[in-house]
Amino acid sequence: MVSSSQRIKYPFLWAWDRKMGSYHSWSERMQREAEQSNAPADCIYRKDGNWVTYRNLELYEVKHDVWQRVKELGYDAGPEPKDG
Repeated sequence: MVSSSQRIKYPFLWAWDRKMGSYHSWSERMQREAEQSNAPADCIYRKDGNWVTYRNLELYEVKHDVWQRVKELGYDAGPEPKDG
């Protein structure tokens, strides 16, 4: 579990895992995997060996939800996504 004093290297990945209802142990494992593979800073999950990133998300509702979760973690999530 992430405490208020702990910083997450991949907040978009953590936010995605929270959205998906993943166990904390899974999220921690994915954080380590992302770090070991030098994943992009905004990675959210791995598919076929490649990291999918926040900027790859196309659906506004999904993108906004991840953005909001990153903000709630206290990280700079960039500009709020626009609908349309």
